[in-house]
Amino acid sequence: MNLQEMRECKRALGYSNETLAEMSGVPLATVQKVLSGITKSPRQKTVEALSRVLEAGKTTGQKFESNAPGNEKFERKMPGSGKNEYITPVKENPDYVKTGYVYPEVFTGIRNAVREDAGPNTIEDIYALPDGIRAELIDGKLYYIPTPTRTHQKITGEMYLAAAAHLKAYSKECEVYIAPFGVYLNGDDSLYVEPDLSIIRDTSRLSERGCMGAPDWIIEVVSAPTRKTDYAVKLNKYRESGVREYWIVDPSLRTVLTYLFDSDKNVEDADLFSFDAEIPSSLFDGLVIRPSDLF
Repeated sequence: MNLQEMRECKRALGYSNETLAEMSGVPLATVQKVLSGITKSPRQKTVEALSRVLEAGKTTGQKFESNAPGNEKFERKMPGSGKNEYITPVKENPDYVKTGYVYPEVFTGIRNAVREDAGPNTIEDIYALPDGIRAELIDGKLYYIPTPTRTHQKITGEMYLAAAAHLKAYSKECEVYIAPFGVYLNGDDSLYVEPDLSIIRDTSRLSERGCMGAPDWIIEVVSAPTRKTDYAVKLNKYRESGVREYWIVDPSLRTVLTYLFDSDKNVEDADLFSFDAEIPSSLFDGLVIRPSDLF
């Protein structure tokens, strides 16, 4: 899209600059400068990020709403030390590493784009999404999955290769899947996600639809629009559904936050690592990944 096309599309969709910044991950000040024409030659990545959001809106024909009250930006603290604090990752703690973020977009209106009846979203809304649009179903809402960046794809791919190489030797029954791969966390249609990496030991859970139940180990690579989802929403859903190990890989902070949940779905262990650390899997003996060696 050129500048005039972005302006017209933004106006037609009813997006504010704040909403567009929130959905694209582009800083608000940058959005304002680009769309006002103050920035004469915006970076290509900035233009692509804004265009992706606007094109998605055109595809669905839906005016989406933000789940952030008043379109405000929120600031969160990332867990640093301590074991039991991880279950509420937005808790204030002086040991946390400070980072800014905005809430990911919850596409609250997308049902009207694909179905006419009112009520909570269902798995049928996932199946009815237009080609190229991906979403997850959590608590009756569709969470849009943004187009991954090159960095996101590289990290996800390298993590997959490192984990798969070890796990194939560890257990021939263990399988590793990279997104997009459907995971029905509760074993039914009530909760549908597409983790970046899913590691499953019990292959009886696998079908052509995906994984019917919780994978043993899930890895999510954080991007700006998915930060709250990965650190909070999915953290609790994965724990409650029976996922045993969960890693949150954060490229912007160059950290990996790891959780181990016990059989009672409590946090048994949690640690924060830098990309330069050797990070061991709690479930698979001998599997150690040093992110800085991979990307």
